[in-house]
Amino acid sequence: MQEMCRARRIIQCIDFGAGHARRQAFLGFPALVQHFANQFIAEFERPLVRYDDTERPLKARVRSARRGRFDILLAPGQGRRYPNLTDHKRNVEYDVGRVLSVLDDPAFVSSALYTQAEWVVVPFQPRTGSKQPGVTCISSF
Repeated sequence: MQEMCRARRIIQCIDFGAGHARRQAFLGFPALVQHFANQFIAEFERPLVRYDDTERPLKARVRSARRGRFDILLAPGQGRRYPNLTDHKRNVEYDVGRVLSVLDDPAFVSSALYTQAEWVVVPFQPRTGSKQPGVTCISSF
């Protein structure tokens, strides 16, 4: 069941808890954000999966913020302790960097991680001011 988000600045929040389809539709999110968030969550979760465990190793949410920004929220799954910034800050920062390296997506840039209740918040925003490789602007004016 999708939980209600309480923070005032949240426009939408999608819960990827147990029993929900990982590829659930993101209402109102651009396709690029949907794709990136799904890949990020799947890659972050990949090394945490135990073959003998029926529970998801991690709870994940995606919420949109202002001006094209969005957050991916991660929390330990049932009976787990990772990810959390209190005990595993360096490990979580390393894993976020690893995931971003694997995804190699130049469209988004992440800023500093922080904690909100049980969640590790990984904030993202569109990369601005950079040109796409191979694109040249030609003006005749």
